[in-house]
Amino acid sequence: MVIRAPRVEDADVLLAVLNAHARATAGVETTTSTEVRAWFSMPGLDPEEDMRVAVAEDGAVLGYADIAGDGDGPLHVDLRVPPEAALETAPALLDAMERRAAERGAPPRPLRVHAAAGDVAVRALLEERRYRVVRSSFHMEADVVESPEPPAWPDGITVRPFRPDADLARVHEAAEAAFADHWGYQPSTLEQWCGWNVRETLDPSLWFLAEAGDAVAGVCLCRLDETPDETLGWVSTLGVRPPFRRRGLARALLLHSFRELGTRGRLRVGLGVDAENTTGAVRLYEGVGMHV
Repeated sequence: MVIRAPRVEDADVLLAVLNAHARATAGVETTTSTEVRAWFSMPGLDPEEDMRVAVAEDGAVLGYADIAGDGDGPLHVDLRVPPEAALETAPALLDAMERRAAERGAPPRPLRVHAAAGDVAVRALLEERRYRVVRSSFHMEADVVESPEPPAWPDGITVRPFRPDADLARVHEAAEAAFADHWGYQPSTLEQWCGWNVRETLDPSLWFLAEAGDAVAGVCLCRLDETPDETLGWVSTLGVRPPFRRRGLARALLLHSFRELGTRGRLRVGLGVDAENTTGAVRLYEGVGMHV
């Protein structure tokens, strides 16, 4: 087995491995070709230094890992190996990530490895290496009904679609403000934020801005290409700035997204959320029919 940096031409093979891992650990495919190819130009992720694949003697790709992180904040490891190859491959890839983490300053920078709840092999490896669970997140979904509840907008709030030529900096600023008090928050520059959120497949009509006069009170940024499942729409970012909270705005934005995604043929809507979110997000999502 060889551990090496992946190449862009590996993207399709890598995609197959990632989705084999997802099927085994979560029961669904979670990654698209567009996403994999985007990794090769992400800010804070150097393909030559920060991305690794494990390759068997016959050339088969067995697993993938990368390490990313901006500034002096935590470094995050994404380690994905299908269970049939995990016993030998996962430790070798984790070794590579830990060596790279040392080069990038961990410790003292925290090193965080993300593992799916169903990824028994990787979770056992992490426990063996004395990693400890510090936080969990949920994948939540709701069925899109034919006549979803209409959103009730707070007084003084209007909603409209995103304008790529005018709104990018304002959306970034609003998203930063909305998540500044969340666990694990690290500030991002506009360039960094765009690297993770703006893709060539962006549909501006599915990014929604809630405005109070000239201020962006909240945003709901949705996508159609989060997973290969063409029946699933995705809410990638839902955030309300602190002065506009507790007025029902997040609920209204979410219901608005349900309706809009439904008009595009999506039968379900999904999102990810911090399981210990302090703003009551899990309760909010459950209140509109979403479940873990």
